Amino acid sequence: MKSQEKIILLVLALINFTNIIDVMVIAPMNPLLHKQFGTNPEEFGILVSSYALCAGVSGLLTSFVMDKYDRKLLLLLIYAGFAVGTFFCGLSNSYEQLLIARSITGLFGGVLFGLVMSITSDVIPPERRGMGMGILMTSFSLASTFGVPLGLYLANQYFLQLPFFAIAGVAVLITLMIYAYIPPINSHLQAQTPQKSFGKTIEQIIFTPNQLLAVVFSFLMNFGQFVYIPFLSDYFVSNVGFTTDQLPLIYLVGGVCTFFTAPLVGKMVDKVGRVQMLWLFGTLFLIPLYFCTNVGHVSMLVALLLIAAFFITNNGRVIASSTITSMAAPAANRGSFMSFSATINSVGIGLGSYLGGVIITKTPEGVVEHYNVVGYIAIAVGVLVMCLGSRIRNAEGEATHTVLGNE
Repeated sequence: MKSQEKIILLVLALINFTNIIDVMVIAPMNPLLHKQFGTNPEEFGILVSSYALCAGVSGLLTSFVMDKYDRKLLLLLIYAGFAVGTFFCGLSNSYEQLLIARSITGLFGGVLFGLVMSITSDVIPPERRGMGMGILMTSFSLASTFGVPLGLYLANQYFLQLPFFAIAGVAVLITLMIYAYIPPINSHLQAQTPQKSFGKTIEQIIFTPNQLLAVVFSFLMNFGQFVYIPFLSDYFVSNVGFTTDQLPLIYLVGGVCTFFTAPLVGKMVDKVGRVQMLWLFGTLFLIPLYFCTNVGHVSMLVALLLIAAFFITNNGRVIASSTITSMAAPAANRGSFMSFSATINSVGIGLGSYLGGVIITKTPEGVVEHYNVVGYIAIAVGVLVMCLGSRIRNAEGEATHTVLGNE
């Protein structure tokens, strides 16, 4: 891998690092939010959904401009907006204020992920795409290993809003890195036909069967994950026997495991095949998914072994699925496709989180009920995802992959 590609991937991984922490840290804060703001599972589901649905709206509105400008410029503007939104989350002193602040952050955070994926697809050629996605996924590992546990520690030891202030501060530094280390990325402009209207941009995606299939595939991936993920920490505290102080162990163990396995999985995706690896890890993932959503009170060792298997297999299928999606659209409309796909993903996240919040209930004694139901839903969706992923073709073909724009 070329040195310039590595530098760009490093900066993009750091962007993902802060974005993932911002999304992930909310879930294990569920017990703290209940304690401070008195939230119930349905209200918490709405809190998670608000971020996702606002991300969907902004993704839809920006999808028709993503391919009309230098991606570096868009990245600077959107990431700055993400930093500001996260700062406002830190200023929130009530559930209602946090709900509004999360919605503002979602307007930028959801678009940010699609833009990072577009830049990665522009910079890394198809034959090394799996490795590139593997490197990007280490940001998830680092966020799980260091970011989320540290965020929980700050929230537990000091005050609930401190993690958001910390994320916003780091985001300011990364914004400077974007300006300094990422070159103009505008080669996609040279491949474009005359600019399309908003309607034509969406129409092209919807009426291109391969791209539409990839959008549905990605939607189901996110829906299937977020029907249970936001409530995992509360379930492990209420039903498995963890304390709120022990919650960081979940993300520490999962993060360490995926930090070492993600780059290996990326190489395997390039060598063995993205569809084959989707089926391998997708099938293996169903086992820890079942146990994590059905387990009762068990020892700490057993619980952490389940978490390790859960994180490793889920991370593997995410790398494979991200590689599949990144190749579904040609360079000329990749940004629009990724932005539109991120929009639909956000809808999937929002619907999944809301459905989970409606299905899951809590007894007066604090026991979480019906978590196994959302687990069964996630298993069914996981099987469907593997079937759909097998049908998505590589729209990039064997053409020469021009990466960076003109200085």
